[in-house]
Amino acid sequence: MARSEEDLRNLALIKWPQMIVTGVTVQPEQALNIILRTDTFFRSAYGGNNHEFNKLTSKRFRHPDKWDCFHDKSNVKGYYRQSSDAESEYQQILGCIYLDYVHNDWASCAFIGGPHGFMNPDGKVAYLDNIGKWPDVGDVYKDWQFIAHAFPYLDIGVTLMSQERSSDIPGEPVVSFALKNGKVCIVDPKEVDVHESHQQSNPRSEISWGNAFGSLSREQGLSNQQLDAMIRELTVTGKMHLIDKLEAKYSVIMSGHELDITAESESA
Repeated sequence: MARSEEDLRNLALIKWPQMIVTGVTVQPEQALNIILRTDTFFRSAYGGNNHEFNKLTSKRFRHPDKWDCFHDKSNVKGYYRQSSDAESEYQQILGCIYLDYVHNDWASCAFIGGPHGFMNPDGKVAYLDNIGKWPDVGDVYKDWQFIAHAFPYLDIGVTLMSQERSSDIPGEPVVSFALKNGKVCIVDPKEVDVHESHQQSNPRSEISWGNAFGSLSREQGLSNQQLDAMIRELTVTGKMHLIDKLEAKYSVIMSGHELDITAESESA
């Protein structure tokens, strides 16, 4: 007997279920745009342990954390609210998408398996790792809805498994999602194989375990050329200009009079 969508939404998942993702390869430019908008590093300027890379790269991408107007100002009243507001506006310019369980961690990642994510920088769609902890089917579905809406050209199949990736017990498919034309369908894996039409690709995390220890450069999954391409795209689309205007706005606020007004409102 076929299970309803409500039945599938209510299925229980383990603490760290494996998530298998396959899909139709996209253009490298599309892949970099997806990573820019879903990678935690570009949103927050924080990542792995290569602090010099984090500092230089977040400065190149003009993250508010590296603006002169906020440098050494943490003791100024109003700093935390203004810097938080600036970061939120910066994220809006980039078009960042907030996801709970589905991530890309390519720019700066301390994961022992190295940089990884469902969208590979070369455009291949592939993922085999765990997600968590204690995800709900509905919450994972919501993440994929955000992704499908933002990138309607994606054709992706997703399956959540009954075990962790490293489990000695073979996992069984619990629930699947099919993404196409900007929409997501919840699918019973017993009825439909959402991966059948996709070419299988090895995700980066699958082939990087041999470099699990050593140089901090192993934490970077994007080449200098790919980072340069991202910067060019931000410039061509006018987003760098908007970031310039945003920095100028907060430079004025942090310089004095407007900050005093803000401080008064905070203390009121």
